[in-house]
Amino acid sequence: MRTNLNVKIVREYLETLKEDGELDWLFPTLLSAMNHTIISTPRQSKGQPQYGKDVISRGTVRDGITYRWYFQLKGGSARNITDEVFNQRDGIRESLMQAKDTIYSDSGLPEFNDLPVKLVLVHNGVLKENTRRQYDDFIKREFRPGEFERWDIEKLSRLCAENLFNEYLFCTEECTKLVRKMLVMIDVPGWDTKDLEKVVDILLDRCGKRPSQRKVRQTFAALNMLQRLIRSHSPNNLLPAKKSSALLVLKTWSWMLKHHYVGKVEYEKMYNALVWQHICIYSEYFDKLLPLARTYKGLAMPNGLVTERVLYPMRCYDFLGDFVYYSEAMIAYTPIEKRKTLICAMREEIRQLLRANTGFDMPLRDTDSTTILLTMRYMLTRVEHSAEDEKQIFDWLHKITLNLLTRYRQNKMLPEMTGNNKVIAKSLFEKSYDYEDPSSLLLMILAETFAHMNDDVHYKLIRELVNESGVNLQVAYPIEKEGLEVALFDHRLYREMSVEINIRLPETVAEFNKEFVKHYNHISLQTEKSPFSFLITLAHVYYQTDMFPDEVVLGHLRPLDNKESADRTN
Repeated sequence: MRTNLNVKIVREYLETLKEDGELDWLFPTLLSAMNHTIISTPRQSKGQPQYGKDVISRGTVRDGITYRWYFQLKGGSARNITDEVFNQRDGIRESLMQAKDTIYSDSGLPEFNDLPVKLVLVHNGVLKENTRRQYDDFIKREFRPGEFERWDIEKLSRLCAENLFNEYLFCTEECTKLVRKMLVMIDVPGWDTKDLEKVVDILLDRCGKRPSQRKVRQTFAALNMLQRLIRSHSPNNLLPAKKSSALLVLKTWSWMLKHHYVGKVEYEKMYNALVWQHICIYSEYFDKLLPLARTYKGLAMPNGLVTERVLYPMRCYDFLGDFVYYSEAMIAYTPIEKRKTLICAMREEIRQLLRANTGFDMPLRDTDSTTILLTMRYMLTRVEHSAEDEKQIFDWLHKITLNLLTRYRQNKMLPEMTGNNKVIAKSLFEKSYDYEDPSSLLLMILAETFAHMNDDVHYKLIRELVNESGVNLQVAYPIEKEGLEVALFDHRLYREMSVEINIRLPETVAEFNKEFVKHYNHISLQTEKSPFSFLITLAHVYYQTDMFPDEVVLGHLRPLDNKESADRTN
């Protein structure tokens, strides 16, 4: 019963795969798990004539005979064998004839050239009944008995479950229960990623300290399946799929760093398959929500209850943080000559979001400073920015300042320091005992930003708020120790950060710019030099980890000398 259910789960995943980049990525991994020796894959032969042979391998069947295996893959819109798919130009019929007529040989594998041939049509669909007779007659006429096989969705699901996912995704009773629980509960209010985090940890831990490349490939295939399953089980509410895919790629990248696989081309190729599926999920999420979000108060719940006073601003900042990250990820996957156009288009989207939604004007969490800084960086430091970009940011910070001052004077509340959404919601009418706002990074960032802009008026408003509330202004610094980068992608940084406290704001901007200094030396991260540098932004957004001082430079950085560095580390 358990095996049948696992096969059913695997089938749900396989049925969603397109041929290019998905089925043709997974299938060689399956063959490897079945002890085939891979000779050629679609990636290796890209741009070359394939003659109906998408994958070529050497493998032995149960009768003990070793074959040359020629696999033709069909997925996506061609996954079901219909009259059209069978007979169209470059369709199944034509491809099978090419595979039969063109023998593959390799002078570097002389023993391979003498092996008997077995040709297999692989498709993640079914043979339609109205095409069966034509198909069967063709196969009987063109192939000798035992020379040809068809692996449809049923056989593929069984082979993947038995040889690939039972060993990894369904490796233990605990892991199997967690996967099923996630898929069943995914639409339940309050769903979180705790079970997913346990599954990801189990899968990565099973790789061991020095796993083979084959074992890593199979583990990544299981992770990709997990990501795809969560997406397919949340068709209407994409939020669980988005959160899950973010956690999955972050935890896996942390594991890559820990095992020193970053910079190794083959491992980064495997990881890229995970990341691309993750970006596709984000793309679906924003394609669905942006048309609504850019309308007036589009991120507010229509006919919302009084709780929208806190839920609406938090929803706005979560949405914007994700969108800025998504924009940076898309830049990385866009040809250089087209990046400026993309950046300008994304900036216009951000301007529309800020203009349309008043929820951005009231940050309720001190951790919203991360989203503010990331948005400023994207709007003002990517390619050459416009006066309109500057004006939009200035108007936004102006509204934030006035609203923070008004809220404190009315309710004696500053942005909650820990980013605890539940505590903020509990403080809708009266400040909760658990509400923490004695310190603030956000107010310090606003003061520094206005000083950088030489805006004495708004700087003095922030100073008034600080003096009235007695809040302790802070600046956060990462501690340069072994394992810092691994931790950045694994969890929110706490012990890995040091905090400068009791910062005094001088009376004027001129005095601030003269006196205020953040002593800090850049910490070099491997991720910065990798194709996945945008994941640094995702780590800050997802875990709400404070930005490092030099990730958005506002002109107050100075090098840290050796003694200061040692004192801060200790």
